[in-house]
Parts: sequence; C-alpha cells; structure tokens
Amino acid sequence: GDQLVQSSQHFQLNIDLGAMLTVRYEDDSHTAVFGDLKMIWGIPNLSEPAPDITIVPNVKNKKINRTAFKVKEEGTKPCLIVEIAFPNYPFDDTAKVEIYQQAGIEEYIIIDPEYEETGFKVWGYRLIQGQYQPIKPDAEGRILSQTTDLYFMVVQEQDEANLKLADAKTKQPLLNQQQTNQ
Repeated sequence: GDQLVQSSQHFQLNIDLGAMLTVRYEDDSHTAVFGDLKMIWGIPNLSEPAPDITIVPNVKNKKINRTAFKVKEEGTKPCLIVEIAFPNYPFDDTAKVEIYQQAGIEEYIIIDPEYEETGFKVWGYRLIQGQYQPIKPDAEGRILSQTTDLYFMVVQEQDEANLKLADAKTKQPLLNQQQTNQ
C-alpha cells in the first residue's frame, strides 16, 4: 500500500537540511533535530503530522530513540518546523499552516524546490499573538528564523538555484557532515 509521496530531490534536500542542522546542534545537549517524526500535540482533534524537519529546544534527552514526539510528556515543543513542498502533497502551505499555528509552533518555514521555472522558493510564518504572520524577507531575500538565528536563502549557483542556510550573527554558511569533514 505504499504510495509515492516524495521525489528524489525532496529526499536529498531533507537529508542535506537534516545534516546541516544536526551539525549545528551536535554540541547542544538540549536542542534536538528530528526528521519525519510524528508530532503528538495532545490537542483534541488536531492532526498530528510528521514534519520533514523539526527543531525542538529544551529536550531532556535528545539521544533516546523516539517513534513520535509527545509534546505534553516531553514538556517542550518545536520552535521551528520546516516542510519541503511537493506537488503531489499540496497541504504544506495550507492545512499545515493551520495545524502548526494551532499547536503554537513559533516558526514554520516552507521550501518549494520545484517552484515554477525559477527553482527554489522559501517563505515562512512567525507566530504573533497566537496568529501566523508571514516572515518578510530581508533586502537580500533571506528568511530569518529568529528561534534558531538562521537565515534560509536561495542562492543562484551557475545555472541553478540552491537552498543555503547561514548563521545570522556570523553570516557563516551551515555545512553538512560531509562538507565539515572535507
């Protein structure tokens, strides 16, 4: 009964993002990075998706194996959720916005690697007084995640657009494990 829900590009982007964020938080014993982990909100009638990437601060033990993240039991919730849009699953920029807003997720970033002819598009929402407001890109087109102090940006390299992350304070790009070891 398996169905195709992702492309190879979606898969690779998810791996790259997960690797960059894992490297960033590897020395932080209380911030966890999860991928495709079901969120159990503990809120009646609220859907419980498994976001592509989830960053959770104040985790008591980030190294235990989880099959789901139970917000109430853990005593903390994600500060940032990142979804990689996919045409066969169009809910990332509609239904999930409502879900994550209701769950009280401070920031939600959506990455569309197949946006029209231009390639990547990145946009996001920040929770302000219980309602999501669009995050306005800065003058360089970057989306700032205030909860992680990271810029999400589309960079044109040769003939293609690519997603890059950078530390907002140092402006240094985030590297994945493979890039770090080179």
